Amino acid sequence: MTKRLNALGMLLALALTAGGCAATQAFRQGEAQMRAGNLDEAVAAYRKAVQAAPDNANYRIAMSRARAKVENLGTPREHRGQFTPR
Repeated sequence: MTKRLNALGMLLALALTAGGCAATQAFRQGEAQMRAGNLDEAVAAYRKAVQAAPDNANYRIAMSRARAKVENLGTPREHRGQFTPR
C-alpha cells in the first residue's frame, strides 16, 4: 500500500511539473512574439499559458495586454471575445 501511494505521489508531482513547464514555455513564446510584433501569435501563446496555469495572474495580465494592443490597432482578429475575466 505504501509503495502504491509513493508511486502515485511521484506521478502526481511529475504531472504538475510537466504542466508548469508547458505554461512557462507558452508564456516565454508569447513574450518572444510580443517583442517581434506578432500580436496574434502572442495572444495565442499567452492563451495556452493561461489554460495550462489559470491561476497565474502574470499570464492573464500578459494576455490581456496583448489583446488590448490587438484591439487598439483596429484590425480584425480571431481572439476578440474569447477572454473572460475571472
